[in-house]
Amino acid sequence: MKHLLPISIIIVFLFSILPTGCVDDSTYQDITFKNSVDTLYRRGLKQFNKDLDSICTMQKDSLILSSMDSIKNIRLMEIEKLIRK
Repeated sequence: MKHLLPISIIIVFLFSILPTGCVDDSTYQDITFKNSVDTLYRRGLKQFNKDLDSICTMQKDSLILSSMDSIKNIRLMEIEKLIRK
């Protein structure tokens, strides 16, 4: 009888802890992982868009000047042709 109380306490303790070790929390981990990936993707996409916008802004001025020079050269050649006639 002396040993019955400690053994019963140990058995109750084991039965109370064992079911918590078998809990299936993989769905929670999947949701957490997917949320993390989505967050990283959105942050990367925002940074990518900012980088593209800055590149476009930098190139826009040079593209406009290049186009204006091209149009100017074409118009000058047309004027010269008209003058020669």
